[in-house]
Amino acid sequence: MNGWSDELSEALAAAARSPQLLVACDYDGTLAPIVDDPAAAHPIRAAMTALRGLALVPDTSVSVISGRALRDLALLTRLPDEVHLVGSHGSEFEPHDTGRLGQAEIALLHDVTREMLAIASNYPGCSVE
Repeated sequence: MNGWSDELSEALAAAARSPQLLVACDYDGTLAPIVDDPAAAHPIRAAMTALRGLALVPDTSVSVISGRALRDLALLTRLPDEVHLVGSHGSEFEPHDTGRLGQAEIALLHDVTREMLAIASNYPGCSVE
């Protein structure tokens, strides 16, 4: 008995029968615990092992998506190339992927970041990543 609900077991069985499967996970709060210091959010070893294994399954794509910078995500996870990394809430992809931001999007990102920092400065203990 695995302790899963019948509904979850059925959903997992249906996913396993899919001709193609995408497994996409967030980093913070999913693959690593939420902690006060983001630099101390180390991945759960069993989760990393599971992602590595899933990436080897035929017709299965595995991705880790995060608000973290792509470089930081790569350093924290140390996952093989078979696992695709997407950083900065979808604005950074691996070098061989497409989807680079244009100058207008980069300017908007900087504007939004400035505004978020201004808002966060009004709330002790609040930070912007």
